Amino acid sequence: MLYKRTGGNTTNLHKHLQMKHPSKVETEVESGEIDKFVKKELPHYTQGIFQDFTVRWIICNNQPFTAVKSEHLRLLFCILNPIAKAPSADTLHNNIINKFNEERNKIREILQNVPEILINFCKLSGPHSEENLHEVFVKCCDDMRIPTKIMACTTDNASNNDTLMKALEKTSQDALSTLKVRYVENENKLLNNDEVSEIIPKLRKLVIKIHVSPQRREKFSRQCEAAHLPNKELVIFLHDTLHISHGRYPTIENSIPIFNWLMDKIKDFDKKIGIDEIVKQEARNAMEKLKKYYQYTDGMIYTISTILDLWLKLTYHRDHNWEEKYITEARDDIKNLYNTIYAPRNESKLDLYLGSLANESQYPHLAAMACDYLAIPATNTPIERAFSGGTDLISQKRCSLLSETIRACMCLKSWWKTELKK
Repeated sequence: MLYKRTGGNTTNLHKHLQMKHPSKVETEVESGEIDKFVKKELPHYTQGIFQDFTVRWIICNNQPFTAVKSEHLRLLFCILNPIAKAPSADTLHNNIINKFNEERNKIREILQNVPEILINFCKLSGPHSEENLHEVFVKCCDDMRIPTKIMACTTDNASNNDTLMKALEKTSQDALSTLKVRYVENENKLLNNDEVSEIIPKLRKLVIKIHVSPQRREKFSRQCEAAHLPNKELVIFLHDTLHISHGRYPTIENSIPIFNWLMDKIKDFDKKIGIDEIVKQEARNAMEKLKKYYQYTDGMIYTISTILDLWLKLTYHRDHNWEEKYITEARDDIKNLYNTIYAPRNESKLDLYLGSLANESQYPHLAAMACDYLAIPATNTPIERAFSGGTDLISQKRCSLLSETIRACMCLKSWWKTELKK
């Protein structure tokens, strides 16, 4: 964009653009008054608005409902606005349940565009059996009217999740119409044997104690240096864990590149000179564990997601010297899926996409395909994060909260935090 500068030497260029390229010229915007800019518009006080923001404060800061009984808080309300009337704890509880129902209706409408959101936090009564898990899962989907919109489920490696997936596959033809569920293995939980399981909790406690103390961290670093132990090698795992555990951008397409990158790093480490053989052996054990879970990336979801990423596509496979038969197989998989579900009649732009950059206006059907597949999370970290926040709500003095109240508070806190990040 070019602005005409009075008294300068851009007049001829400005005239040329006006005559030949008028769309490139932008007129100067009239400056507004500074008083309007610095003056902040505050909402007018009403008892309804006051109660609404009190509810938000209670929920988002994990405060007990009885906090409004505090004489000091009521005095603060009175100082801020003499006519403000603090609601009772029962009124707050009723407002929270009503607000939950209102917000849930809004969430139903915006689910198509939201990157990550908690849709339910329900109590599971009885055993974690196939039937019980299936019933609760389907009910949560029905509440949001999304059973036919689900494409994939990301879970941890618990065996009852396997039975849940099987139950969903059985009912997908009947109760859930066109629901298609594909099980995505979570590669985070890699340790199963009893011997290692006894050591891990002790190591975690030790790491926490070291981490919270700067003095211990410094001492630990000196000990590693004195013992000639490489103390930065695990940073690669931290980097990848943080990246793939995010909930506000696509992660599934990076699963294969991350596995390959980690395995390359471990190979390089194994070739280093001067590293204790015990440490190298542990690195080899890590490699074997990675290979065990790497085989799950042969699934079509991972392949298609990688190809749909504009930075990767099939170029990634060629740049990393994949065998041609695997590249051909990957290309055939995405072609068959595209032609079967996404391609319009008498039109195919997949070949053009695979050889050039793409955008939504050029390839709307491929864009729809990308929205479906790249929305699949690579790990179950987002929901684990939500569970971890439950301890902030259910403290030792709030163990008598009803399951419906916990559900409403957890969902509202997630929804309002998402609203604030927009």
